[in-house]
Amino acid sequence: MPTANAPIFAPSRPPAPDALGCGVTSSARSFLDALVAPFDDVPHRIQVDCDPALRLSADELAPLGAIVGEAITNALAHAFPAGREGRIWVGLAEVEGRMRLTVRDNGIGMPDLPPDDTRGRGRIEAWAHRLGGYARLGSAPFGGALVSVVFPRTA
Repeated sequence: MPTANAPIFAPSRPPAPDALGCGVTSSARSFLDALVAPFDDVPHRIQVDCDPALRLSADELAPLGAIVGEAITNALAHAFPAGREGRIWVGLAEVEGRMRLTVRDNGIGMPDLPPDDTRGRGRIEAWAHRLGGYARLGSAPFGGALVSVVFPRTA
């Protein structure tokens, strides 16, 4: 299983240039699938929900990869104690010109903790700010934890 300091995404081929040739974009679905692939050997199912036509800019890839990796790693470490069965869902969608990333699990939930830049919560919030957006972390309705990041559309 990847650790917090291990690289979690190594592209198999470089992303294609965008139609104008002024930037680089990548398929959001392929990117998210590559991010969760290292977790295939964990006993908890991880499901990705993303429009296959959705594209991400090069500037969005690193912060999104870091957020998804941190959220999944935290879910695997804390959400399912004592061998508890569980699932993790990763979703990315464009809604009204904004991108919404969600990572949700059906584990034991997330405690309300004060901000701490040295822990996962603080790192996720910092990466969301780097995208020009914000992060909300907490327990999800009907159980589990929910990490939600909203940021402006750039690709």
